[in-house]
Amino acid sequence: MQAPEHHPRGPRTPLHPSITEDMIKTLVHNFYAKVQQEPTIGPIFNETIKDNWPDHLERMCLFWGSIALKTGQYKGKPVPKHKALPTLTPAHFKIWLKLFRATAHEVCSKEIAELIIDQAERIAESLQLACFFEGQITKPGLFKEGELQSDQALPF
Repeated sequence: MQAPEHHPRGPRTPLHPSITEDMIKTLVHNFYAKVQQEPTIGPIFNETIKDNWPDHLERMCLFWGSIALKTGQYKGKPVPKHKALPTLTPAHFKIWLKLFRATAHEVCSKEIAELIIDQAERIAESLQLACFFEGQITKPGLFKEGELQSDQALPF
């Protein structure tokens, strides 16, 4: 899962030079161990993933490798997967981010944790906009800690 030195769209520079595949694997595995035990979002993940946790963890390592190391190896489509979850709500993203933040700070240095958390917050915002605010636009910066802070979504 190493970042290629040359890419048609330009160099792929990792978020931080100290991020490693092992760090990403530890982050992903520790995070999802917490998710599975969390009483609100754990049942959603466990019911959806069932006994395919090894595959999911591998896919999430590729995803975060693509984000943090810029490997480009993740080829999935997260929006349709999340939109297909009938019980998913914006409140679930707040819990997801809280667990992710805690895990990132446990696994990574403060500097790296903040870089990865920033990416996670952007991802959570993007997924929420796609899942719950389709056909609307919001002003930048209205999400805080994974939650829309205002009802200022505008019709598209």
